[in-house]
Amino acid sequence: MLGVKYFEVYAWATCPWCAKAVNLLKENGFEFTLTLLDNSDTKHHEMKKATGWETVPIVIEHRLNGEAELIGGFTDLAVHLKQQYCVGEEE
Repeated sequence: MLGVKYFEVYAWATCPWCAKAVNLLKENGFEFTLTLLDNSDTKHHEMKKATGWETVPIVIEHRLNGEAELIGGFTDLAVHLKQQYCVGEEE
């Protein structure tokens, strides 16, 4: 979809904002990978350090040109999808 290859989502299974991010991607036809961090404090800390993002979900966009960009959390994802791809939650 318009230069995006897929999104990478790091989440907790019980996180409502994580579920909203995944559902938003699904509903709008974006491909994504989902990594649950519930059983891996090490991976969670690695991702926080690598991205500088403190909360979940951690959403990263991978583009066809090989670039990757930290989008942020659910709210950031919703704004990004609306601004870049004219899709998102119904108001």
